[in-house]
Amino acid sequence: MKKDDILHKLKDDKFHSLNVYYVTPYGELRTGLDVPVSEAAGILDSGFTIDPAGIDRTIKGGTMADVTILPDIKSFREIPSMDHDGLRVAHIFGDIFGNNGKAHPLCPRGTLKKSLADILMADEKFIVGLENEYYVRTNGELTGENGYGLESPDDPLTRLRRLTMHDIISAGIDVTKSHKECGKSQYEYVLKHADALTAADNYLLADAISRYRAGLHGYSIDRSPFMGSDNPVNSDHINMSIENGVNSFLEGDGISHAAKFFGEGVLDNNAIITALTNTTANSYAALEKLGKFTGMGDSRMEIIRSKKGVLEYRTSDRSMCPHNTLAAILGAGRSSAVVAGGKYRNAPKNFDGSIKTLESALADGITLGLPNELFEFHINNRKNGIGRDK
Repeated sequence: MKKDDILHKLKDDKFHSLNVYYVTPYGELRTGLDVPVSEAAGILDSGFTIDPAGIDRTIKGGTMADVTILPDIKSFREIPSMDHDGLRVAHIFGDIFGNNGKAHPLCPRGTLKKSLADILMADEKFIVGLENEYYVRTNGELTGENGYGLESPDDPLTRLRRLTMHDIISAGIDVTKSHKECGKSQYEYVLKHADALTAADNYLLADAISRYRAGLHGYSIDRSPFMGSDNPVNSDHINMSIENGVNSFLEGDGISHAAKFFGEGVLDNNAIITALTNTTANSYAALEKLGKFTGMGDSRMEIIRSKKGVLEYRTSDRSMCPHNTLAAILGAGRSSAVVAGGKYRNAPKNFDGSIKTLESALADGITLGLPNELFEFHINNRKNGIGRDK
């Protein structure tokens, strides 16, 4: 879809407004701007500016030059379930640019786009399927049934789960399944495999859609990684392969040599990836409860679970930024450098350990193709207590 196609659709289909999102390095989807259709052409051409404090909480507002959010024409969406009082609202993602006109180093979508362009061959695609676990709270409490698949057809939370899946699908996001998870009031939906950028965008949009639907019915969504010792953790598994006309990770009923090489690269850099994807103290409480992950194989206790033509990375959680996470995984999997002595193989044990891991990786120059500024961002935020449970 091109710019003129979007403008014609907004007018012909009687949309009320255009909502422009941007993604922060915290993994947050932010509504940067809503404009009436009459103003959409100018926004699609030139974007709009925001204070950089909107993407980095350690920055004091008004102290630095504004950054620009420029809509990505290819990301235009309709989300019928999020129309307001019968008024149709269109949605589009924006990328963050600095005042020098270049992609901002803390723009997650820009980071992933650059990694895909730099690392993949011209005919390759990084294909990703994301799983999303969450709890539903009723007046702040977990009231649903406990146990995998244990739910009654007439349970209001069952109806909420089904409505949520319908809403996500109506937004053009394919879902392979939705079901009750092990914990009390815990559920999961699994998004169909897509190219990495679309998959990361879909992950955040599906999250927003599910929260919107829950709010309409008086519920709230809780995606905290660690929910207390009596509840299973919320973990988001990342299923991935690389395709070049065929699935290069598939061989027979298992995985290919290329997949094993990719998996070993991820394992060698697992500590760095984990430090980037597990950004809160709560994250490490969840990892501790899950137990000690090992290596790569078909067990559920591996860091990477191998399935038919797919690798499933299992140590990320709800605090991750999906775009930066996928960029880090791709950089690690295609890394030509093997870290001597397995220095970055074992995940940090706690929040402070994640700071040390990121500092060490930056000093060693092992940034997985990600901008140095992203490592500095996480180090600075954590040293300022952002992400630490109070």
